[in-house]
Amino acid sequence: MPYPILFSIGSIHFYSYGFFIALGFLVGYLVVSKILGEKDYFIFDLLFMSFVGGLLGARLAHLIFYPSQYEGVSFLSSLAGGGFVFYPGLLLGLLIFFRIIRNRGENFRYFLDRVTFGLLTAMIIGKFGQFLNETDIGKISQLPWGGNWQHPVAIYQL
Repeated sequence: MPYPILFSIGSIHFYSYGFFIALGFLVGYLVVSKILGEKDYFIFDLLFMSFVGGLLGARLAHLIFYPSQYEGVSFLSSLAGGGFVFYPGLLLGLLIFFRIIRNRGENFRYFLDRVTFGLLTAMIIGKFGQFLNETDIGKISQLPWGGNWQHPVAIYQL
């Protein structure tokens, strides 16, 4: 029972995966700013640029790893579709995070230690969108104790 569209207001659709990713970013940002106790714009800029870099890295990796899905489609329209690869997105987000911290002259380990809990919180919330969108559903188990249904891998990863 997938719910790719969470709700609609007129002709505007709110997709479950995108909604929960955005909600995860917002809650993760609130957690990090509470941990750091800083009210300046640096924390928001740092996390937002890392988030955007992570999304771009995840999307570009999907385009590279699954080129057969984009045959005959222009590059710009292929960016608008769905599909992410997690680890390259995480890597690019961390590289941007590192670069911003280094340019400001801050301690990378200090900030990474404080941001980790917010990142994990955002990932957990994003997994619920992944579950509702059914993007991470396992195969039907053939084992006697597995049941005859697809396993929700996104929930298992929590």
